[in-house]
Amino acid sequence: MKRELNINTVRVFLFYDHEYRAWGQLGFTDGKGTFNDARLQTVSRFIDLAGAEGLDVVPTLFMEMETLEHGGFDWTTLETNYGYHEAYARWVTRMLAAKANVHGVNLKNEPDGFGAWADPEVAGRILTWMGRLKQVIKDEAPHLGVYVNSAAFDNTFKKFEGAPVGHQSIYDLSDALFFNSYLWADNGFWPYAVPATIYRYISDHNIARKPMVLSELGWPSYNDDSGMIVPGMQWDLPLGLRPTTPSTPEMQKRAVEESVYWAEKYGFSGLIAWAAYDHVPGAYRNPFGLIDGSGRASAAAAVFAQAFTNQYSSQGEAPVSLVDGQVTDGKINGLNGTTPLPAGVNLDAGGSYASQPLRYANPVSLAVKFRQPRTPTHDGVAVGITSAATTPKVIQLRREEHTKVWRLFINNSETARSRPDAGLGTAPVHVRIELANRAVTFQVNGSALTLYSVKNGGRYSLTLTAGEVTAQWRLTAAASTAAVELLEARAHGTAGTRYSP
Repeated sequence: MKRELNINTVRVFLFYDHEYRAWGQLGFTDGKGTFNDARLQTVSRFIDLAGAEGLDVVPTLFMEMETLEHGGFDWTTLETNYGYHEAYARWVTRMLAAKANVHGVNLKNEPDGFGAWADPEVAGRILTWMGRLKQVIKDEAPHLGVYVNSAAFDNTFKKFEGAPVGHQSIYDLSDALFFNSYLWADNGFWPYAVPATIYRYISDHNIARKPMVLSELGWPSYNDDSGMIVPGMQWDLPLGLRPTTPSTPEMQKRAVEESVYWAEKYGFSGLIAWAAYDHVPGAYRNPFGLIDGSGRASAAAAVFAQAFTNQYSSQGEAPVSLVDGQVTDGKINGLNGTTPLPAGVNLDAGGSYASQPLRYANPVSLAVKFRQPRTPTHDGVAVGITSAATTPKVIQLRREEHTKVWRLFINNSETARSRPDAGLGTAPVHVRIELANRAVTFQVNGSALTLYSVKNGGRYSLTLTAGEVTAQWRLTAAASTAAVELLEARAHGTAGTRYSP
């Protein structure tokens, strides 16, 4: 895992009394004050083995508690069994306190799950329970951080007056901002459920400037028909549902890539992938692993390994969000989008798109992939860049399908055009804009585009001023007489150039 994923931390779940309730076997505890020291020593050895590999460990303490008994919820155990919970927390924490590679504990995984945060009374009781246990852990090991991760990112900040002041939200209670986020498509529970908007929301609401950690991320690499056990979830395959974003190795790579890119952009302190390895066939969750059961690393593994290494540019590329921009009369994936692709903007006729300013130093190459669902009768797509300077410079390459030529516009004035070609049709088209020092050149489907001046008919070259070279740029796209699917946009840095999120 360390070699293939370049990790420095492992998160591990400690199941509370699940084995005893399910099978009558003593796991960590029977939930009534009997503890299994042999099981705790197994955890101790696991932590030591991780330490020998230079890995930290974040244990999750209260998994599968008795509140889930009989397939329902009995929240009274938060109070009636609290003494057992406290004794368990002290028992585990005393062992963890002596481990140099344990810097904090995940007190509870997704306490807001299963609708708990929809009931203010229940939420207040859970927060009160977690606040009391946090103090217990601090009593035993003041140096350990205590973290709570939310299942739904916006639940992190919801306050409930039934809990004590200082513990009225997950955000208030947790020493760092931990949250899980899998909703990387327009088929989630929140209309803005894509990394660009989720992570911005998290960052904007982090008023105490706590360290931000994406505590679970991922996407399945294929469909396992055992599926999820949670009804109504996007991977609940036994009910015959399929997410609109397919489960393939390429989709997994793109999902992880988006998470890594935006987490770095918004200054996150950590990322935890779910999961390192695929679950065995027939397990309750689809294959999210970055390494398969045979030890083969996925394409997503290489992307995850680049996180926080500043290697995007030296490795080749990073995505430009097709979500975090403006669009006119078009649909963005995640904002009621209609495209099934994991990164994409559907531009209706007359629609346009502009990204946020790009954070890449010159020289840089901007690659755009688009598709025309039907061949336009006249003007087609326009792809370009706009400087984010005080006096913008707009460079736009427009496709005129009627004459089958490319036309170059500078500040909305045509300056050059290509010779007629065979036409684009409806197949995906790749356009690349190269900013190499002061020169700007264009490629279409891997071939350099030759442009000729509209004034004298001679070969045309485009040169930036020194100030324009250092300005930030936006990527833009527009559709004219017919709709365009903007499928992908990527920024390719120069090898050796430090990547700046």
